[in-house]
Amino acid sequence: MRRKDREQTEEFAWQVADAAPFACLGLVTPEGEPYQVPISPAREGNCFYFHCALEGKKLDCLAVNSKVCLSFVTGVEPIPEQYTTRYQSALVFGTAYPVTQEEEKRLALKRICQRYAASAMDGYQEETNRLLSRTGIWKIQVESITGKEKK
Repeated sequence: MRRKDREQTEEFAWQVADAAPFACLGLVTPEGEPYQVPISPAREGNCFYFHCALEGKKLDCLAVNSKVCLSFVTGVEPIPEQYTTRYQSALVFGTAYPVTQEEEKRLALKRICQRYAASAMDGYQEETNRLLSRTGIWKIQVESITGKEKK
């Protein structure tokens, strides 16, 4: 990292990833162009799960290059009079794999629901049963994570 004064620990980076309301998933299109899309990932150990449709541009990208990047940002606070912005960020590099086993798909959807719909967990199994066959689940195996903070 160029700005060593902003570099944070790996533990800090995991905390930012866990606290961020969403992440941006960076991919490369089959034509070699950059492509980024917001997702709602949930962490399980050193992996992130995300759900998606069974077809589309994300999957087209992943079919030709499974290397991905996730960016997370929290604590964004513009400071106009100083022409800057405070923030905390985490950047993840890893490899994405389709989840094919039903047990792992259910675990992934449970983690996603626990993160984004914790107050509605009583109905998640019924919803999972209803949507499982038409929902794509991907697992990102983290290869590196870095954290940064602008105070």
